[in-house]
Amino acid sequence: MTMRTAVPLRVQGERVRAWFATNSLVLPRYRGKGVIGKLYNNAAETGDLQLSKGTAPVMYRLLLKMGYREIVPNTYLTCVVAPLSWALWRLTGNVPFQNRKHRMDGRYGDFTEVTGIDREAFDGFDDSYYATLSQDSNYFSWRYVEAPSRNYRIYIRKQEDRTVSRCVLRLEGRTATLVDLRWNAEAGDEPRRTIRFIKDEARSQGAVKVVAWANLAPLRRILNREGFRTRRETPHFSFFSRDPRWISFPWEQAHFVHGDGDAEYL
Repeated sequence: MTMRTAVPLRVQGERVRAWFATNSLVLPRYRGKGVIGKLYNNAAETGDLQLSKGTAPVMYRLLLKMGYREIVPNTYLTCVVAPLSWALWRLTGNVPFQNRKHRMDGRYGDFTEVTGIDREAFDGFDDSYYATLSQDSNYFSWRYVEAPSRNYRIYIRKQEDRTVSRCVLRLEGRTATLVDLRWNAEAGDEPRRTIRFIKDEARSQGAVKVVAWANLAPLRRILNREGFRTRRETPHFSFFSRDPRWISFPWEQAHFVHGDGDAEYL
């Protein structure tokens, strides 16, 4: 069996249908007989764009043999937000938790943590990007608010009652993972301001580092300038299509985040 999740994309204002490979299983006695290749070919018969992320190295090599193509940039980025605590954590494996007072009412007074979303006022900021997964209120709620397997912290930034950025964090132990980040391109200080908030918020919650993944090249450059260092690890982002438009597509201008695909929630 192989499973797909339908993910509508917004490409320069056009709605495009695509599918994320979610999971695949073959019984041990049938492996090595081309079964998975036939399943993937059947899935691609729709003619729509097929995407894959979070693929194990062995499976990724098989995908490349099937005709999948690598999407770059595709590596993780990490920022150490508490250097001394990080060093102690690496040396001893333990750091005393210190819940530092956060500056919500001061430097970051325009940010609010929410437990739900205002569906009527929801803006997925789709038009702020050359291409992105089209994110409406139903999708966002399903993915981050109602998710049964993960607990997320959701933050929004407002200016004059208008949401200009939205981010999602997952905190586990001493690591904070930036799962989702979207912003209004008309806000001149974004996404840098939200990235700085994320670092401060993660540190205030006891995290010593923040891990991020993003495909959009300009966002990665901003993350680098904000102290994020590019790692070698990758979730192996790739695509398959017989449509020539995707072969020459400028993937470095497309905005995909860690929460897209199944790498985060499986």
